[in-house]
Amino acid sequence: MSRSRVIHLSFILKRTAVINFLFIYFTINKMNKSEIPNLPNDMIIYMALMLDLPTLANYCRSSRKFNSLTCDSYNFWENKLLQEYDLVYLTPGDVEGIKNYYKVVTVYLQHHPGPDTQAKMERYYEFVRYHHGTIDQNGKFAILKVNNRRYKGKRCNAYRRRELIVYLWGLGIQPPPFVGVRDFTMLELANILIDPDTTEEEKIFYHDWMMSGYNRSHLCNLIQAEFERIGLFR
Repeated sequence: MSRSRVIHLSFILKRTAVINFLFIYFTINKMNKSEIPNLPNDMIIYMALMLDLPTLANYCRSSRKFNSLTCDSYNFWENKLLQEYDLVYLTPGDVEGIKNYYKVVTVYLQHHPGPDTQAKMERYYEFVRYHHGTIDQNGKFAILKVNNRRYKGKRCNAYRRRELIVYLWGLGIQPPPFVGVRDFTMLELANILIDPDTTEEEKIFYHDWMMSGYNRSHLCNLIQAEFERIGLFR
């Protein structure tokens, strides 16, 4: 499906969403199950685009045809992602990938309201795909890294502060406000800041966290709370 058609569909959906949602909802509920598969494809897709994730899951389970046109359709998730968040997924045809991406974006924006660029969402998505939190056998918070579908854990307070700031960056946890003149010549930041791919935003982020006075325990508490909040705790 072309991007222009997706945008046009998004416009139509926003314009008549409430009226048509109610009409379709009551129409389907009055129908016999044998009649449901005969619904027009456009109506099935249209209805699904207005549902939240829990409702959509039930919707897809109600009919093989519904599931095929929506939950198992790359084009459906492409439409839903663009309509709700004005974002695109960068791997065409990957149904499971775009489905997981939509779920991650939804959770992220619930806890990080406000405008987010495509670049920020891609960074966040790549991070949460490969990192989870857990409590180890000694009752301590540990960070799990996924490698070839296998998890390898390391206790959070075993990381250096600068390593923990990498996790804060990946999770989008902002530093407290910095007051004063930033000095980017600090030795602890040298290896990070000499990278030519490091953006100005990233430099400020690392600097302000390094100067925040937060120790490793404070940083680990923030990371643990975020993992728990977004449902990435095993």
